[in-house]
Amino acid sequence: MKDKKMMLLSKNLFFSSLFLALAACQASSMSDIGGGTEAGNPPAPTREVRGSVEEDENGTCAATIVVADPEDNPPISEQIGPDCRFSLSLEINHAYEISFENSGVFVARLVFDSNPDTFPATFLYLAAGDTAIDLGTITFDGAEATAANSPSTQNDQDGDGISDYEDTDDNNDETSDTDEEDCDLDGVIDVNDNDISSCSPEEEEDGETSPSRQVVEVTPRNNSINIGENADIGARFNCTVDTATVNTTTFSVASEGEFLDCDYIFANEGKVVLCAHDETNLISLASYTAVIDGIDCTDGAEVNPESWSWTTLDLGIPGL
Repeated sequence: MKDKKMMLLSKNLFFSSLFLALAACQASSMSDIGGGTEAGNPPAPTREVRGSVEEDENGTCAATIVVADPEDNPPISEQIGPDCRFSLSLEINHAYEISFENSGVFVARLVFDSNPDTFPATFLYLAAGDTAIDLGTITFDGAEATAANSPSTQNDQDGDGISDYEDTDDNNDETSDTDEEDCDLDGVIDVNDNDISSCSPEEEEDGETSPSRQVVEVTPRNNSINIGENADIGARFNCTVDTATVNTTTFSVASEGEFLDCDYIFANEGKVVLCAHDETNLISLASYTAVIDGIDCTDGAEVNPESWSWTTLDLGIPGL
């Protein structure tokens, strides 16, 4: 009798173990179906962005950390090696602001020419590519970092064989790069900025409609931080500006009621207006706002009012 009970207990233990093993196997199979690289969910494609930073006067690397900050995901940071070289593996099809730090303190952000007729870019839209984007040596001038090799000449968003720098419509959205309006003035052309008509109301004149006269791009970018004293201040328009209508009233720059003294410079066939200023007049860690209101185009149409703001870094200049 005792032997029969022992046999029965052994059978129960065997089948219980078998059941648990089968259940674990099924759970593992379901997990593979639901996700994982083996189940058809590979990691997002990446592309390497690499380069090196210059040495300072002491012969050490001018920065110790490189940071890639995408507009829609957490920042990615990597240590810069003792040889001053760095490498980032970044997901493609995202726009990144690349900056440099020294022991956690901001040094500069990468600024590069993305198009001959637009302001220097601070965001790199990383497209697919067979080779790494090699920035070469990064040099620093105030809060701006410049690459020996422009990333836009190594990038091809629409895959047409023409680099973004040379391509007049680099994302193939049927709107030329110079006609695209950065509606929120943040320096990134996104889904809301693909066409002027999406953020500029059309005006009717003599029975014909045309885009309103508008600011299409600014520098510094709206809501940007850590802006240095050598940064350009200006706006690009979708019309040729009547220079006689540009003055301290129609284009002002101020921080807490203290106005910057601007000497206005006109470029790009009158479509760009810059506020040249004495760098020593800027205030550290201050919020500045530029306001455009009352500027006309040469055809007599008034440009829609616009404003944007940014914050300076610690310039070593006392605040108000």
